[in-house]
Amino acid sequence: MDPISIEILKVIGEYSFNGSKITPYKIMKILNFYQIFLYKSIKN
Repeated sequence: MDPISIEILKVIGEYSFNGSKITPYKIMKILNFYQIFLYKSIKN
């Protein structure tokens, strides 16, 4: 697994443990991946 996937799974685990809903946007915002994600989407 790549490091980004591991970080995302950690965030999902923390949020589901607290019982709150997690969205892909929240994950990207927490990990500051939003710009990277957009760049990859445009690049591909």
